[in-house]
Amino acid sequence: MNTATPMQLGQLAISMLLLALSVPACDEAVVGREDDQVDTSSDEITLCKELGHEICAKACECGAGDGCLVGTGSPGALSAQIYDDLAHCEGFYVTLACINPANPSSYYQDCLGTTSSCETIVIDAVDRQAAALAESCQNPNGFGIVCGDQQCERSPADVPSNQDCCVAIDGDVSSSTCQAPELACDGPSFGMRLSCDGPEDCGTGSCCGSAIGGFSCIADSACPDGVARLCHRNADCDPGDQCIPASVGGFEFESCANTSP
Repeated sequence: MNTATPMQLGQLAISMLLLALSVPACDEAVVGREDDQVDTSSDEITLCKELGHEICAKACECGAGDGCLVGTGSPGALSAQIYDDLAHCEGFYVTLACINPANPSSYYQDCLGTTSSCETIVIDAVDRQAAALAESCQNPNGFGIVCGDQQCERSPADVPSNQDCCVAIDGDVSSSTCQAPELACDGPSFGMRLSCDGPEDCGTGSCCGSAIGGFSCIADSACPDGVARLCHRNADCDPGDQCIPASVGGFEFESCANTSP
């Protein structure tokens, strides 16, 4: 078993303290920003939001009161993204996905109206119904990495990112920018690099890390103990954990946390 060096232990302790200080009480968990807080100046953003509303409305209809299920993959072999409710679903598909849409307006126009059926997906030996997204409408370029008011470009899942989000931390304030992965990420206090901001960037893996060490994809479906796990919804976390807002230097993201008393 590998043994952490004193410096690594110190970095981990600092990063977890920063997360703990910035995580609000569980009853303040964010379920998505209001639409009027998102810039709707472009056709892409408007159409992206319209498609997101459509997907989530169908996902909740298919879930029949037991969550909102979005099915992705090939027909007959779908896997499900499970959201607790409409607000959580739209927090991802309307708010996060549409800050800076990854696709042209024609993509959203072509996909509007195609999320019309529910397909059976077996989850934990139980038949569930999920909104079946057309294969051409599963956003093959990924949603990117939300980086302040930017969205960093992403390659398809399981491929290294085209851009990382570099957050320059200066005490309790920060600035963020998209940049090539090979560039250094520094700040007056320290730099926090995000090569992912949730499991959708990691294929079947997880987005793990710390404020000082940065966040990147690992192949496992869960992060090691003591390492933060980035998320967008409760279903991205281990059973019993919740996806709640956190911030470092004013840079906001969401992380899994055990909120049990």
